[in-house]
Amino acid sequence: MLSDAGSNPATSTRLQRPRKGVLHAISSVARTAGRALSTNSVPRATREERYVTSLAPAVMVALIGGLAISLQSLFSGTIGHRVGVAESTFIVHVGGVLLAGLIMLGLRGGNLSQWRAVPWYTLTAGLLGVAIVASVSFSVPRLGLASTLTLAILAQLLLGALLDHFGLLGAVPRPLDLWRITGLTAVALGTWLVVR
Repeated sequence: MLSDAGSNPATSTRLQRPRKGVLHAISSVARTAGRALSTNSVPRATREERYVTSLAPAVMVALIGGLAISLQSLFSGTIGHRVGVAESTFIVHVGGVLLAGLIMLGLRGGNLSQWRAVPWYTLTAGLLGVAIVASVSFSVPRLGLASTLTLAILAQLLLGALLDHFGLLGAVPRPLDLWRITGLTAVALGTWLVVR
């Protein structure tokens, strides 16, 4: 009987069909599970990698900007101490105008023609720049670089938190919460420790 069933092609086909059906079902389930796992895990990792990749240049630029602020504060303070605060402010901004002018020439004006589209109060940024350089030139020789920068950072954080909280002057509203208040308090305490 066994030899007849094995030698009969029709019987062999009938015996193999259920086996193939089971294998097909198992492979189908495995493929579905694999697609589900890949859909759930790979894009998430990709999003995290993209976030870190896009964040890294911004962090580096911010750090470079912080170093530039420290050096500019030191240099403008030295000029202010030897020449005068007004003279230091003038020298610093003349150098800034020259560099910015060269950059604009290289960009062939860039989007400078769109300046009318910005809110009017943002055009006072240059005037505020004069106030910043003048205050730093005055304070660094008297308080030291670290104390001046620490006080400036505290003032920036406090004003920035208020602007965020009320959404003023185009700031994206971000209400103060317990964590932000705790952070600002810690910065204020650190400022006192540095300046005292």
